[in-house]
Amino acid sequence: MVTGLHLREALGTLSERDREALQLVGWEGLDTQQAARVVGCSARAFAVRLHGARRRLESALERTEQEEPRGRLHELDGELGELGNGLRLKGRRT
Repeated sequence: MVTGLHLREALGTLSERDREALQLVGWEGLDTQQAARVVGCSARAFAVRLHGARRRLESALERTEQEEPRGRLHELDGELGELGNGLRLKGRRT
């Protein structure tokens, strides 16, 4: 199960560029065209950037889930609130 704690830790391992791409789409609700304008590239280039960022986040989440002790997860799970809602990661919903 992906929790807010897992998401925060996994995002912390990503580059600023990856976090920006994920946040523009997942948190700000921009489509690829709009997000591309924000970062100053073509929609196609942004789509490639977003795809890579999602793959790296998925890998980071898998590592984080395996390493995280389960004791404090319930305490910290709600910490990010709505931050991760709507982000789809290979069939997972956070």
